[in-house]
Amino acid sequence: MKKLNKKGFTLAELLIVVAIIAVLVAISIPIFSAQLHKARRATDEANARSLYANLQADYLSESGGTTTYSGASWDSTNLADGKTITSGGTFKLSDGEVVKLQDSDVTITLHLDADNGWGMEFQCAEFDDASIKWGVQ
Repeated sequence: MKKLNKKGFTLAELLIVVAIIAVLVAISIPIFSAQLHKARRATDEANARSLYANLQADYLSESGGTTTYSGASWDSTNLADGKTITSGGTFKLSDGEVVKLQDSDVTITLHLDADNGWGMEFQCAEFDDASIKWGVQ
């Protein structure tokens, strides 16, 4: 009598492996999405800090301060007191670099005090109570 070749995996074993992989993927996708959101928010925050530094440098270099920022623009218009930059908005820094807000729920609001300079508020809608403020408010 000839022996049967029993090398390889059974269908049940393969299905179990596929099910385990599916569970691991289902767990990792939300974690990856959350980390991607945090990375975009951190990028937007760093870009907002750069914009604030540009605003202050421009304010200090202009005599007596100005109500608009001549070194940068937002969506092709000058940055000014009360201007709000929302998700997807772009602004150009004084060195010519164009920056686009990456996160879908970020808002930057600019404030100008003619005697003290610029202020800025960075708000992420997902974290309602977590706004970051720089300068004059």
